[in-house]
Amino acid sequence: MTKRVSSVVSAPVARLAVGLAVLASALPPAVAAAAEAAPPAGRDPAVVSDWMRTAADTIAVEVDGTPPDRAFWEAYAATAVYNAVTGIEGRFAPYRWRERGPRHASSAAAAAAAAHRLLTHYFPHSAAGLDTALKDTLAKIPDGRAEREGVAFGRRAADHVVELRANDGRNAPVSFDLSLIHI
Repeated sequence: MTKRVSSVVSAPVARLAVGLAVLASALPPAVAAAAEAAPPAGRDPAVVSDWMRTAADTIAVEVDGTPPDRAFWEAYAATAVYNAVTGIEGRFAPYRWRERGPRHASSAAAAAAAAHRLLTHYFPHSAAGLDTALKDTLAKIPDGRAEREGVAFGRRAADHVVELRANDGRNAPVSFDLSLIHI
């Protein structure tokens, strides 16, 4: 014998359930619209990807060596960009740096300026192409105080990475005595 259970839902609970269903049905388009909205030009995260691609291309041309050699240079560029963006946006701790940028500075301008400064420091033969890439990036960012402060802070972030790696022993000659190998 099957026992039949009936449930009675109160009017306020029923209205709440209908309201939540309507809200849930409207949510996906609202989320999609928010996802499609472009970030402000001064904080566009695509600038980081673009400049890391520019760094990889520059390093591939400039560095004779193995992929691990190129990875070191890419890491230096990434660190400068990371410190520039984090120093302004403040969501994470910069790498071995306590500086903070102006709150309203453009983090996109800072990222581009940091990568540009670091790459032109180590690879001056690529400066003309890097200068063009920087001008192209900055042309997409509204002119004004936020852009100027972002560029200045990005340059400081790159200078700090250059200073960090000065005398780090990366290019020190290492001698190796083959007589120590026992085969």
